[in-house]
Amino acid sequence: MHTLSALVLFSFGIISAWTMRRVGLPDTLGYILGGFIAAPLLMFMGVDASNALAFIDPLKWLGLILFVFEVGASLGLRGLSRTINRVVAAELISYVVIWLLSGLVALSFNMDTPSRLVIFMVMVNSSTAVVASVRSRSSSQGISEGVMANIVVQTNFEDLAQFILFTIFMSTSFALTRPTQVAWLVFSTIATAALFITTSRFVLGPIMASPLVRERDGKFLLSITVAILFGAVAKFVGLPELFGAFIGGAAFAYFHSIDDIADLLRGPRDIGLLLYFTTLGLQLYLDVAMEGIKLSIITGGLIIGFAAIAARLLGMFIGSGLSGSGLREAIILTLSLSPLSEMGIILTDSLAMAGLVSRNLVSILSISVLTTLVFFGFTLPMGLKKLARIESIVPPKLVMLFELLSREYMRHVEITVSLLSTIVEFFIVLLAISYLNTISGDLTKIFRNPIHVSLVISVISIILILVVLISVLRRIYKTILISTPHRVQSVGEVTSRLLDVLVGGLAIAFQIYLAFESIIRLGMIESLYRLSLVVISIAIVSITIYEVYRYLKYPASRAQ
Repeated sequence: MHTLSALVLFSFGIISAWTMRRVGLPDTLGYILGGFIAAPLLMFMGVDASNALAFIDPLKWLGLILFVFEVGASLGLRGLSRTINRVVAAELISYVVIWLLSGLVALSFNMDTPSRLVIFMVMVNSSTAVVASVRSRSSSQGISEGVMANIVVQTNFEDLAQFILFTIFMSTSFALTRPTQVAWLVFSTIATAALFITTSRFVLGPIMASPLVRERDGKFLLSITVAILFGAVAKFVGLPELFGAFIGGAAFAYFHSIDDIADLLRGPRDIGLLLYFTTLGLQLYLDVAMEGIKLSIITGGLIIGFAAIAARLLGMFIGSGLSGSGLREAIILTLSLSPLSEMGIILTDSLAMAGLVSRNLVSILSISVLTTLVFFGFTLPMGLKKLARIESIVPPKLVMLFELLSREYMRHVEITVSLLSTIVEFFIVLLAISYLNTISGDLTKIFRNPIHVSLVISVISIILILVVLISVLRRIYKTILISTPHRVQSVGEVTSRLLDVLVGGLAIAFQIYLAFESIIRLGMIESLYRLSLVVISIAIVSITIYEVYRYLKYPASRAQ
């Protein structure tokens, strides 16, 4: 009976996916719809739909791991690093709009804080599958290669942002109380991902040079191994397995392209997605219609879906305009990035399985994502056909305002990105020191070395933190002071420079917080801890006085 149930369910999923594909909609929509339609038939057959398909869970898990691995492999980290300023400029505005609208929606439904945060997490990411579909038809739709490349990079950044949020929520169980704690977790997650990718270079390099993986089959098996291994390592260090697989894909593709094995990965990945989303459609039917139609779930899903469309259209259009994109490119970017990602359903479901959010929220957000996908299926073709007309509707004065604000806005974004990259680099070093200190401490206990060995390890760790802190503080001071002239010409320029100083001051304060917090977490003896605080404080004051003195004494050094 279980085998027959699976055949009925997946047959409906495959047929529905084929139908959706024919009308230009993603397979995911068909899988969920097929599971939803098959559910009442299975119940008519007397099947316990909620438990009958438990035997396919390992295949679903493998399919999800490979799907997430492939999403990570599509990141294009080199391309993202080259256009990071423009991407951040667009996404920053978009996320502010999304945060406000998602909060308004959550407030109207009287949702708790975790639900509100999950709604935001789902709204920040556009559909990778849709972008891939647009990319395959870009030439026939009149989308240039340059614009298509910007769309791909933009959705890559959103994938990364969504996974960072998911990892923070999963690892902390939404126990976020202070802004400094949130900032610590964000940079810790980014730095951990960067450390994973950097370390993989030394692990994957020799393996990829081996004759065993020069053939496609060997490389395919290695990719599956990397996906599962990174997931296991992430789980070992307290992070979600999906995050590990995602970073594994990014690391694998950063050094070794998966283009030649994409067709091999597609088979198990598609089977896993078929299993996952059809059973999700079945569960959606049970949640919505099992005990009478639950209009609250359907209504909530539709409202959040249309709110997400409005937030992404408005936020992405303003953000793209301020980032320097032309009017036509901003419109195409906005239309292409309007649907929500299917990954949001998967991540919300993972949070629900961990008991952090309710099953109803998964159903609500599944309907929301499906709403945006259906909306996109009609708006993009229509929007591209009437692109000239849409351009004519936008007031010329609005275009001129975007052009006027864009230059100053991008300058602030460039400074902010420079400061944030410095913080990430510092955090990577702190994580490496922390891991090495932990390993050294464990080895000291195992081999019963005398206590002065631990003392030496602590001193070396403090010295390394001090040296790196001095280096990054000098870089931050130079970034801020170079952008701050001795004389300003207008009130607007004064305001702009004060904003630079404020952002730089926050970066400096956070760097100092990171240094002190890291020393606390090293768990050294009290006397050494107090001494380290004094030494680091003296170093911070000395560097500050020195850099300000240089700025005032030697104005020409600002250009260096």
